[in-house]
Amino acid sequence: SVKDDLNKHVKGQKLAGVTTINFQNNITDAGWMNEVLAYRLYRDAGALAPRTTYAQVYLTVEGQPARQYLGLYSVSENVDDNFFEERFGTRKGAILKPSTQDLFTDWGPDWSVYNQSYDPKTDLTEAQKQRIIALGRLVSSASDADFAAAIGDYVDLDDFARYFAVLVWLANHDSLLQNGQNFYTYLHPDTNRVHFI
Repeated sequence: SVKDDLNKHVKGQKLAGVTTINFQNNITDAGWMNEVLAYRLYRDAGALAPRTTYAQVYLTVEGQPARQYLGLYSVSENVDDNFFEERFGTRKGAILKPSTQDLFTDWGPDWSVYNQSYDPKTDLTEAQKQRIIALGRLVSSASDADFAAAIGDYVDLDDFARYFAVLVWLANHDSLLQNGQNFYTYLHPDTNRVHFI
């Protein structure tokens, strides 16, 4: 698989508003449809998910006589500032790509303990770091009543319900369901609530 940054050599290049495109070779998906259909289900449910398509990929090497056919790839939009600008009208906010089975656990007040497990894809402000830490504290130690009263202030619950319904229906265990990976979270700059992608 390949992540292609259209701006790497020529600044300002975009394709359909996208500057980074992911090409998946689908080596473990004989039908070439798992990711494309899954993302479509998320989008149809109103959850945040990358746009997808297919591409026949060819490679041309300068000085070589002919281009080489590399195969059929599924293509997905990168989850980055452009993704959120398209959906929310802002490039601000915190993008995280967690990889932990202990998501939103209280590990104390020092962000350095969280940084590797939450893998920020944007530079976080101190307020954004503290907001994620506070969500972990709520999830870890609030009473059931306090949790129910406050969770909607931290997580966009409608968005989460759509995301989680599709995730459970797909039974993707290489996700938030079990391994705690292969998803993004976005802390919206205005609502200060988390979205799942």
